Amino acid sequence: MKYNYTEEDLLELHFFDTNEDSFSLGYIIKEFDDSILIESISEYGTLLGYQIRMKNIIKKIIWKSDYIDIFNFHISYNKKLNAFDNYKLGEELWEFNGFQDGLMDCYNMGLNISIISEDLEYVAMGEIISIDDENIILLDKDINNLEEHFENTIAIESITGIEILSIENHLLTEYEKTL
Repeated sequence: MKYNYTEEDLLELHFFDTNEDSFSLGYIIKEFDDSILIESISEYGTLLGYQIRMKNIIKKIIWKSDYIDIFNFHISYNKKLNAFDNYKLGEELWEFNGFQDGLMDCYNMGLNISIISEDLEYVAMGEIISIDDENIILLDKDINNLEEHFENTIAIESITGIEILSIENHLLTEYEKTL
């Protein structure tokens, strides 16, 4: 998959991974054989996080639109105010070599992540507690009731996206440190 964009181009990425038209606004900052690393942008033009998405679920990529022009302004404005990356997620991003490598790093670092899977009707959030060649076991956490955790076995081949760093997961991790 090669499209006519650069790393500096803000993109609208549309995916096939849900029943609805899902999309992310962001920058493709690295392309791997089977996946891409996206720097995701929030609805306020700030850094939302970093996600790995599988290439085979990309429906279309838009790199020129009025919507993108507005968000380019929001991002520029937030950067001018030093408000683009308030949670310093960019400082936490590490080098890895693709989907499997990133997944293994999330497990080894004990990160709270979010998983999008063809087999789930929701975005699972939690920490990988086990991994093998075919499955991960996620300690699935309910943000509305953190005392409710359950082990969720997810087939690796069903995973279409991973939020490896996000504001939501960062705040959950920081809250858990207080418990």
